[in-house]
Amino acid sequence: MGPGDIIIDMETYEKLKQSPVFQMSLHSKELFHSNFLAWLGEDPKLREVFRNVMVAIGLSREYVDSWGEDFEILREKNHFDLIVKAPVHKNKKGKERPKRGELYLVIENKIKSVPTGDQLNDYSKKLESYVKNPGFTKILLSMGKYDGILPDDWKQATYEEVIEGLKKPVSGTISPYKSELIKDYTSMLETLVKIMGGVTVSTDDTFLPDKKADELREELDKLRIADLYDKWRASKIAALVSKELGVTCYSGYTNKTPFIEVHEILRVGKEDKDTWTGTIQIQGAQYRRCIWGPFESKELAKSYPGFLYPTKDEFKDKLMEEYPNVFEGTRMRRDYCCYGENDERPFWYQYVVIGPETKISTIIECIRQDLESLMSFQKDDSHKTSL
Repeated sequence: MGPGDIIIDMETYEKLKQSPVFQMSLHSKELFHSNFLAWLGEDPKLREVFRNVMVAIGLSREYVDSWGEDFEILREKNHFDLIVKAPVHKNKKGKERPKRGELYLVIENKIKSVPTGDQLNDYSKKLESYVKNPGFTKILLSMGKYDGILPDDWKQATYEEVIEGLKKPVSGTISPYKSELIKDYTSMLETLVKIMGGVTVSTDDTFLPDKKADELREELDKLRIADLYDKWRASKIAALVSKELGVTCYSGYTNKTPFIEVHEILRVGKEDKDTWTGTIQIQGAQYRRCIWGPFESKELAKSYPGFLYPTKDEFKDKLMEEYPNVFEGTRMRRDYCCYGENDERPFWYQYVVIGPETKISTIIECIRQDLESLMSFQKDDSHKTSL
């Protein structure tokens, strides 16, 4: 089912509109969900609910029970969303002495988008400085199934599993107020999972959302969650590009518009300002060829012939000739666009506009050919990408 095939009835929208928890979550979407999980674990009356969620997302009941009753939860510690750890004990002199095997669990919580495998590997390297007990677990928690290649030391979990844990019965008594909060939160998650779970991409889909998808976005925008749709779809396209080309494709969101991009290091300098990078970036409908380095605009076409061109019109004509029936021209006002024109490493680019019928498979082929073109400009062969 493609993005335009998602059918959401008005009752679904109303359910979110009427949810106090949903309205509170809009201030900081990912942070809110991590904080809610942390609240479940920190409240002694709700720890059984928290344990149920931990088991539902893939931990063994035996391992979760081994944490005891005095485990601690850290938020945003060393840039990790949520950490479950053993308590800190003090020695006779009053100095803190961490219990051996301090960390039990790290959760990287992604509501809007999903990190790349390289990013998860970087997170793992950060954790190597910690003392870890046997069974220490790293979990990527996301709204839907992760489409990329997950490193061996990470486990995948989804909010659909969180919902299962929240619905499990508990032996203790929870106050009516807290019980209603959990019910409202669970209902909100079910609705979000229903909406986001229908966002799928394949190489046969058009790269740009179709008319039905735009109608869906309009409804989601009324709820102030259209960005969730945009970021989630972009991350799925990026994962598809990574899989098809065997490279790392990143996704992001700026100026209220999603983007994906692939990089090639063209020259490694002694300092960051001396490093040159070539990028294929797609933001909204703009297909961009970019150079990030210490250049003036007049140098670009000579330094990267066939990748960038002296004028915007020549760039447009060459790309429409190179990739027939893919692009519809350009809306550039100057010959080059730029971020940070006065910086040491300006980000220069030229772009063409992607046609509404252009498929993802076609865009992937354009990226493939442009990456091969970038490789011919590399000054350090050790950084070449194998396609």
